[in-house]
Amino acid sequence: MLLNNLFILLFLFSEENKKIQELDSLFYYGYYEQVIEKGKNYLQEKELKKNERERILILLAQSYIILGEEAEGKNYFSLLLKLNPKIKLDEKEYPPKIVEIFENLKKELKEKEVIFKKELDKKILIYPGIYQLKNNEKLKGVFFFTMETASLAFLLPSYIFMKNAHNNYLNEKDVNEIEKKYQIYKLSYNLFYSTIITSSLTYIFHLIDITF
Repeated sequence: MLLNNLFILLFLFSEENKKIQELDSLFYYGYYEQVIEKGKNYLQEKELKKNERERILILLAQSYIILGEEAEGKNYFSLLLKLNPKIKLDEKEYPPKIVEIFENLKKELKEKEVIFKKELDKKILIYPGIYQLKNNEKLKGVFFFTMETASLAFLLPSYIFMKNAHNNYLNEKDVNEIEKKYQIYKLSYNLFYSTIITSSLTYIFHLIDITF
């Protein structure tokens, strides 16, 4: 019984690795086009394990590079790094050129990631309150963030209110209602521009706070 179970496990294991063994064999004998063709098809299979997917991506990248299509090879190395950012290519197992291309790409992607994060931080910190909150100035951060968010949220409704009030005032024919409509328009006008001023002042004080 134990031997039967062991045999079944070994059979299943060999079946799971059959595709990898096939690709390894094709690669070893220099059939790089077939590695690419079959490897791409195998990548579409959802039941692939992570280590199997990694191996296929490496074989595809190597095959493209050997065939002189380095850019396409890098694309598959990029997919590999997305799948496993910590993966390394053993210098004893892979040719120096392949390892060099992989390591250079890894550094390049890391640098791009750092630049992207810095740019993202800059954009985020522009919004009032975020910088203060990141620097543990909670009271000031909440104040700036709340004031700016409330002002921006109220900007469109106050503008619509002002436009409607203005149209109602201009279209009013009843002499007794004109003054009333004018006062409503005046109120809406003050509300709209008060919102703009509040937002602008909040932003200015925020910039002063992060600059000095």
